[in-house]
Amino acid sequence: MNKDIGIIPLTDARGITKPYNYPSHKGIDIGWAENPNCPVLAWQDGIVVDRGYGSEVGNYIVIEHPYDDGTKRWTGYIHLAYFPTVKKGDRVYLGQQMANATRGNTGKSNGIHLHLYLTKCVKTAVNYSWDTMLDNVINPYEYLAYNKQFNTEYISSEWKKELTIMNYPKPVERNDLIEQVNIKSDTRRMRKKPSLTGTAYDKYCVRGIYDVHDWKKADGYDWALIDVIDNNQFWVAVMNGEDLPPTDYKALYEELKVKYDALNAKLTNIKRVVNE
Repeated sequence: MNKDIGIIPLTDARGITKPYNYPSHKGIDIGWAENPNCPVLAWQDGIVVDRGYGSEVGNYIVIEHPYDDGTKRWTGYIHLAYFPTVKKGDRVYLGQQMANATRGNTGKSNGIHLHLYLTKCVKTAVNYSWDTMLDNVINPYEYLAYNKQFNTEYISSEWKKELTIMNYPKPVERNDLIEQVNIKSDTRRMRKKPSLTGTAYDKYCVRGIYDVHDWKKADGYDWALIDVIDNNQFWVAVMNGEDLPPTDYKALYEELKVKYDALNAKLTNIKRVVNE
C-alpha cells in the first residue's frame, strides 16, 4: 500500500468547507453532503488507538496506520454524529465504515461536517497521545487519492485554492555539463522570490542535486532558482562551503574556448610548416 495515499473518508464528499491552516485549523472540514449522516470511512488500513467524546471535538475516532518501513501515521475523525462503538485495538480497512461512524455536528461545531486530521509519518516507537497527534499534523488534502471527486460547484472561491495540488521540485542526477547545486540540508526553505522575506512554500527543499536556472544575490546569500513549475518559481539560498559551489559555466566555456583556439592555431601552423 502506498503510505502517502488514502481515500476521501466519506461516501458523499462534495467539498471542503474549511481548509487546513496551521496552527489555527489543524485539519480540513469536509461538508455539503446530500446525506448529513453519511458514513465515515477509514482513510487506510489501520488500528483504532483512541475513541471517545470531548467538549471541543465531539465524538471522535483516531486510527493508527503502521507501515513496513518502521513508520506510522495517525488519522483523526472529528464531530461524529454518535459516540463510536469501535473499541481500541479494533482493526479497520481502507474504505470501511468504522462501525456507527457518521458525519455529525457534535462538540464545538457550526454545522454538519467531518473534520479530518492527518499526521506526517513518525517512527513506530513513538507512542500515540492526542497532543502527539496534533503536534505532527499536516495538510490532508494532497494525500486524498480521489481529490478530483470534490464537486467545485459546492466550494466557495475562498477555498478553491485547496483544489490545486502543489508540485514541488525533485532532485536530479549529477551532470557536470550544466550548472547545479547540491542542497545538503533537510530544513532549507524554498521561496517564491530570492529573498528571506519571500513567501515560503509549505514544504522544505528535499536534500539532493538540482539544476540552476538563474542566480540572484539578496540578504547576504546566493539564491538559486532550482525550478519553475506551473508558473511557480522555487528559489533556495545556497550556503557557502555547504552546497556545491556555484560554477560560472559560461566563463569556464570561454576559458576553454581560448585554450582550444590557441591549440587549434598551433596545430594549423604545424600543418602549414609540414606541408611546406
